[in-house]
Amino acid sequence: MARLLARGVPKEKLPCDGCRHVEGDCPVIAEKCATYRCVLEQEIQFCFECTEYPCGKLCPSADRADVLPHNLKVFNLDMIERRGVEAFIKVSGDLGRVYFKGKMEIGKGPRLV
Repeated sequence: MARLLARGVPKEKLPCDGCRHVEGDCPVIAEKCATYRCVLEQEIQFCFECTEYPCGKLCPSADRADVLPHNLKVFNLDMIERRGVEAFIKVSGDLGRVYFKGKMEIGKGPRLV
């Protein structure tokens, strides 16, 4: 988060409320989010409904992985697809905390310490 603040993103815009909430107007890029635009153009609700899922827009990268949670997006989409939106909403805050603040335990995944 400190890196985003250093780049001029206002503290009140962090953490991100999600693409839907801000209608693709991401606080860290100048233009509307391409992934959000794509979902609208495809006339779907979630990326996993697309015949191209998972596509390059969701591909994770080690570059800036500490501040760009792309692998978390794919995990979230898979959870929504398999368990439903309501179940996902119930655990989404915990998932985000574990992703950003957790420490990886081999064989167990990230844990809050």
